[in-house]
Amino acid sequence: MNQRGITLWIGEERTSAPIHATDRPETLGHQDVVLVTMKSSVLPGVARQPQTLIGLETAVIFAMNGIPWWYLYRLKDGGVPRPDLSHLDPAGVLERAVGLERVVGRMINSANAIAEPGVIRNSPGTKNRFTLGEPDGTISRRLQTISQAFERAGIPTPLTATIRVDIWDKLVRNLSTSTICALTGTPTLDAITALVIEKARRMGLYPRRSGKE
Repeated sequence: MNQRGITLWIGEERTSAPIHATDRPETLGHQDVVLVTMKSSVLPGVARQPQTLIGLETAVIFAMNGIPWWYLYRLKDGGVPRPDLSHLDPAGVLERAVGLERVVGRMINSANAIAEPGVIRNSPGTKNRFTLGEPDGTISRRLQTISQAFERAGIPTPLTATIRVDIWDKLVRNLSTSTICALTGTPTLDAITALVIEKARRMGLYPRRSGKE
């Protein structure tokens, strides 16, 4: 990737850019924003790797599906007993390595596939929208600064005061489609379309899909 850069295909539109990739984060120094995209199941084992990237003002965004390890941070309980989510951060390794005060929540609406190393193909029908939110629901200055940076790059990045609602919305949608997609090997959009068509047929309607859909 250092030699070829990274390429993103959105339909027939191709975007390429050079990048500096490394498996040694300690060579990069402190960053303004660190975006973590690893699966939550492996996070505790690699918790110390981002430490060399984190300075006093660094924001850390965990971009993944499911309930995040920081979920209870600054969450008003409303008198309801707080659930035990310690299994999401065993022994508190992530909290110690990152610091809860640095966390920014994110919900991603963007489906992509790796066509080959360094080449990403965006799935049709996806919104390509990254929603940001603070754990305490404030629309902070750092939130606005990060959003503006993504917007300048052409990525819609709305801000929300209820990031956990967005996280649950994505999780519920994934629960309703991921099992079918995993069992059939069908892309999400095709699976949803098939379900809609089947329901329509049961109602006596017979929609047809064109070759362009």
